[in-house]
Amino acid sequence: MDGETNIEKLRELFEQFPGIGRRQAKRFVYFLIRKDIHYIQTLIDEIAKVKSEVTQCPHCLRYYPKTRGEHGICQHCNQKDGTMLMLVEKESDLENVEKMKLYEGKYFVLNNLSPHEREEYHALKKRIRYGITREGLRELIFGFSLKPELEHEQLRIQSFLRRDFPEIRITALGRGLSSGIELEYSDGETLKYALTSRIELKKKEDG
Repeated sequence: MDGETNIEKLRELFEQFPGIGRRQAKRFVYFLIRKDIHYIQTLIDEIAKVKSEVTQCPHCLRYYPKTRGEHGICQHCNQKDGTMLMLVEKESDLENVEKMKLYEGKYFVLNNLSPHEREEYHALKKRIRYGITREGLRELIFGFSLKPELEHEQLRIQSFLRRDFPEIRITALGRGLSSGIELEYSDGETLKYALTSRIELKKKEDG
């Protein structure tokens, strides 16, 4: 491949990053071109190191350093209260909730499901069944940002929860969150209010 083809190939790879468009991807390429070979090699080494030293928790699906888990399970799933399970869109949402040190339950990261699992939710159903039988799971919390595109997904999940797990209490974060605001960018006080004032999703809302 010639230089121009290499640039375009690298741009295409960067464009696969979440939230990165064509223009930003090309800026990344030219940034790397200007850096010295030591920087490039360090970047390659660190990426390889992260890939080898980080693994995915089978319970919550978050990625964590292998040294911070036990028996293949992350520290959150080993130490947290299993009677509550919060569904979050992405790991940055989980991290923001953790910062406020108010919620003591466990998590499940939906964005880390494979595309097929995202359609069928087999992994989530399996996780809920495990929680009910092994951890005394009683409440499932929708920790979603108030975005229109997530409303449909929440309704889909509610539908099978009502059908398959009628004994589970289903709640959602309260109205401290503003519509359209990402959960990962919400401040601690807003999140605290949203969690402590969470609302129960009644059966009549499923339709």
